[in-house]
Amino acid sequence: MYSLFETMALGLAADSTTALLMAASIALHQPAESVALLVAFLKTNLPRPVIARWLLLFSCVGPLGVSVGLLVSQVASPYVSGVIVALTAGTFLYIAATEVGRTNPPLVARSVPIMSSHSLR
Repeated sequence: MYSLFETMALGLAADSTTALLMAASIALHQPAESVALLVAFLKTNLPRPVIARWLLLFSCVGPLGVSVGLLVSQVASPYVSGVIVALTAGTFLYIAATEVGRTNPPLVARSVPIMSSHSLR
């Protein structure tokens, strides 16, 4: 769902600089997102052809989102564009707060103490 929103926002970009920055950010994280999705599918017991169909559907979402965004920017009011961009930002914040925080342990738990009370004895 997030891929649809982010590419819709790309289609709604007001100028070429904004579109270029958004396209670059999507291009930088889309490969990692695709690999993470593949790994999640491989952890299930779904047959490989079913996984391939889901990944094909996922790869079609980007062009679909850009097309919908371009259409909306041509026919809808600027308020609709604003709502779509707000939904994109909200979805991004939600994913950052729930998924990233859930999958990465806290930094303190991963740190190795330089000195401990045992090393002072």
